[in-house]
Amino acid sequence: MQRDKAIRFSRVKEEAGKRTGTFRLLDYGCGSGEGTVQLFNHLSEVKDELEIDGCDVSEELLRMAREDTGLGLPIHFFSLKEERPAEGRYDAIFISHVLHWLEDPVRVVGELKSYLKPDGFIFGVESTISDRLYPVDLFIRLYGAKGFPTFEELQRWFGENNMKLNYDPVWFSFKATQV
Repeated sequence: MQRDKAIRFSRVKEEAGKRTGTFRLLDYGCGSGEGTVQLFNHLSEVKDELEIDGCDVSEELLRMAREDTGLGLPIHFFSLKEERPAEGRYDAIFISHVLHWLEDPVRVVGELKSYLKPDGFIFGVESTISDRLYPVDLFIRLYGAKGFPTFEELQRWFGENNMKLNYDPVWFSFKATQV
């Protein structure tokens, strides 16, 4: 449900439909690829020329993505341990609940920005800390995450990379554009 909200909030389908040529999207932190397939299905409704890549650090999740989830679809899954995304390649990058796991989110947002075309954008889902998420925040810290950021932290991570952040605090959807 949150992915659907992020797709609507970012207007990625509208962006894909109005751009000429191939629309390229990277699902950064794609996991088992189920969300990547969902992105493909949404975007293929409005765009015939479509290339979607999914990347992750988990070899096991990528194996599942290649063998199960992505069957029959032209989605390229790759390991961030072996390959880096190409600079300036993507029209859009999707990330879902990735940033709060990272040691240096500002650096990674900068890397993600470098993978974008000049008019590209980053969109996705990232929960910000709130009273209703506090128990979940404590739980994910037990598994090594830094914990959910505050809205101000999230805004800073993108702002320090010259990106403007629009955020929906109800569904935790965001879209960051280059300034």
